[in-house]
Amino acid sequence: MHEVEVRKATERFFEALNRMLAGDVAPMAMVWAHGPDVMQLGPFGRRRLGWDEVNAEFVEASQLLQGGHVEAKDLEIRVEGNMAFAACVEQGETSERNGKKVTVGHRATSIFRRDEHGEWKMAYHHTDMAPALKELASEQVKAAAGAPAERG
Repeated sequence: MHEVEVRKATERFFEALNRMLAGDVAPMAMVWAHGPDVMQLGPFGRRRLGWDEVNAEFVEASQLLQGGHVEAKDLEIRVEGNMAFAACVEQGETSERNGKKVTVGHRATSIFRRDEHGEWKMAYHHTDMAPALKELASEQVKAAAGAPAERG
């Protein structure tokens, strides 16, 4: 029974992720726990700790990327009490704002915990680093600081 609920929570995360790629970050707030202990180690290569930082990363990503679709392949779920994990390969494609395609294909692990209302919320998400996305984020930081962007 709980595995079905965690599978649905995982599906909601990917729905929110795809909405973020379309520019709408709001659904992420419904998927994640909002405590200071949540953590995201995403494909941009940075560690974000606490809901405010995690949410900020999704806002930044929505400004760097546009469109596309990412889905979970080879999904495995395990549940133990009020904690669960989901491991998969995140696979799909998106585009940089300039139209350059970015292929997504990395391993990911998510940890969910059941909140006081019995809902499964994401508390931790970790993916392999995606070199193209890390480079894109680095260029964005340099541009914001006024440094010339390097593109290899």
